[in-house]
Amino acid sequence: MRRIRSAGLQTVVLIFGLQAILMLLILGPKTWKANFSATH
Repeated sequence: MRRIRSAGLQTVVLIFGLQAILMLLILGPKTWKANFSATH
């Protein structure tokens, strides 16, 4: 049971990590450009 739970936790963490990376890749450049244009 413990192994199954840890595996489930790992998969959940992996999914959230992938989502976070995707958000950074998609929204990162946009916000960076907006901040860059705003500061300069």
